[in-house]
Amino acid sequence: MYDQKAFTVDPVSYAGIFQFVEELKQDDKHIVPLIEPGVAQRIKSIEPYEPYLLGSWADLFIKTPQLTTMNLTTFTGLTRQGDTVFPDFFDPATQDFWSYELNKLETEIRFDGVWLSMNEV
Repeated sequence: MYDQKAFTVDPVSYAGIFQFVEELKQDDKHIVPLIEPGVAQRIKSIEPYEPYLLGSWADLFIKTPQLTTMNLTTFTGLTRQGDTVFPDFFDPATQDFWSYELNKLETEIRFDGVWLSMNEV
């Protein structure tokens, strides 16, 4: 991941990964990327992070009540990605969002399955 952001590939640490994956596939190897369900929250980032922006715009992240106002706000947790929001997979729109992001990643790096990591309660 680039900057601990799901659905990205670090172009420096993994320079040449696209060609390497194609070579592995030619040798009948299968590629299964590890994807974490949390989406890095990069509010102050200079670079726009589309999964966060799209998920926020579509209101797809888990909410928590604010005790002072009783309004619901997006729950932010702390993971190795830093501040992280979590998709509400009970919402069918979230499932479409997740499929969209995976399909977009698959156009960059062809993979055969997905390891959804850190999805335990």
